[in-house]
Amino acid sequence: MKYILLALVSFSASANLKNYVREYLKDSTEVKEASYNFELSKLTLELESGDKRPWTLGILAQHDDVGLISNPNNPNLVNTYKAFNSGVELSKENVWGGKFSITGSYIDFSGGTEYEGYNQEVSYTQDLGKNFFGRNDDADIEIAEKNVYSSKYAFDAEVSQNVLEFIETYYNYKKTKTLIQLKDEAMKRAEKRLKFVQKQVRDGLKERVDLYSAQASVNSVGEEHAELESQLETYKKSLESKLERSHSFNDIDLYKIEKIKMETITDGEIDSNLTIQALSKKLEALNTAIEKYD
Repeated sequence: MKYILLALVSFSASANLKNYVREYLKDSTEVKEASYNFELSKLTLELESGDKRPWTLGILAQHDDVGLISNPNNPNLVNTYKAFNSGVELSKENVWGGKFSITGSYIDFSGGTEYEGYNQEVSYTQDLGKNFFGRNDDADIEIAEKNVYSSKYAFDAEVSQNVLEFIETYYNYKKTKTLIQLKDEAMKRAEKRLKFVQKQVRDGLKERVDLYSAQASVNSVGEEHAELESQLETYKKSLESKLERSHSFNDIDLYKIEKIKMETITDGEIDSNLTIQALSKKLEALNTAIEKYD
C-alpha cells in the first residue's frame, strides 16, 4: 500500500482550476497558434474537393509603343507601331482533371495597318496524361484528408501538453503557497526556541553554542522562506502569462494535510498517444504522395 501525507485535490473537485483551464483554452494565444495548422489543413481539403474548387479570374493588360529602324543605312527610316492587348479568363477545375474556361480578349493595333478587334471563347480541356480521370486530384484529396487527421492529432497533443503544463504550474503555485505557510509556522517555532535558549544562556543553564545553533535555525528558515517567496512569484507570473492577464490568485486555497490512499495508475497503450497518431497519419500522407509522384 502506498500513502501520501500531502493530499492532492482532484481536478474534478477544484472548481477554480476548471475555470482557469476554460479561460486558458478560450483566450490563450498558445492554443490559437496551435490550431492554425489544423485549420489550414481543413481549408486545403476543402479546396481540393470538387464542390469547393473556386472560380479563378485572370486579367492581362499590355501596352506597346515601339519604334523600329527598318534600314540600318538610313536611321531616318523608322517604322513605329502601337499595340494594346487586354484579356480576361474565368476558369474552374474539376476532380476529373478537366478545366472549363471562358476567355475574352481585346486588341487595338496601329502601325503600318490599323486593326481593332474583340475575341471571346468558351473551352473545356481534359488532361489525358498523368492526371487522366483525375488520378492526381484523387491522390491530392487523399493526402489532404490524411494531413487533416495528422494535424488534428498534433493539435490535440499540443493542447493537451499546454493544459498539462498549465495545471502543473497551478499546483506548483498551490504547493509553494502551502509551503510558505508551513515555513511561517516553522519560523515562529524557531524564534520561540531562540528566545527560550537566550534566556537559558543568560541564566547559565545552557552553553553559548546552543544559542548559535538556535540563531542558525532561525536564519535557515528565513532563507528558505525567501526562496519560496521567489518561487511563488515565478509561478504567479507564469500563470498570468498563460492567461494573458494580471491576477492575484487569492482563490487558490492551501493544501489540506491528510493521509490518503494512492490508487494504482493503469498503464496506457502507446498507440493511443496523440503524438504517435499524428506521426502515423503524417507518414500515411507522405506515402500517398510518393505513390502519386511515382
